[in-house]
Amino acid sequence: METLDGTTVLEQLNRLIHAHGLRALTTAVVAGFYVHDSSLSICYGGHPPALFRQEARASNWTRLDPPPSSVPTNLLLGALPDTLYDQMVFQLHSGDRIALYTDGITECENPEGTQLGVEGLCSFLQQREDQKLATLKQGVIRELSKYAGGKSYEDDITLLLMEIR
Repeated sequence: METLDGTTVLEQLNRLIHAHGLRALTTAVVAGFYVHDSSLSICYGGHPPALFRQEARASNWTRLDPPPSSVPTNLLLGALPDTLYDQMVFQLHSGDRIALYTDGITECENPEGTQLGVEGLCSFLQQREDQKLATLKQGVIRELSKYAGGKSYEDDITLLLMEIR
């Protein structure tokens, strides 16, 4: 990487992946935390929006959605050669938490075929809000397994949790 600008990183990756054709389509998120001003820069390439919880307000988990656009943006990598990617910047404070996850979690189905969804993931996270991150992650993965009723997952399951100190 020659830059910390997520838009540049995703635009370069997108062109490389697009050259390999449809078999190479993928999603990505570029996130950077800048210690000097406690800001989080985040840029999506077809990836599910991160989840955020502000400690100071003891708030619920919410999505960090990109701004609406009149042109197609933030598409999965490789879809179109000249896709635009939006970078958002958020100020963070001590105790704030961020969750990055793959769609394999939110698209996980219970035995009746109902997907967990973002709301379900937020509920799993909220139920354990006072736990340390490692314990929180293990608890969410256990709940996901229970939700699936022992069925194997159709997609990858990845969860990355961060807390600002």
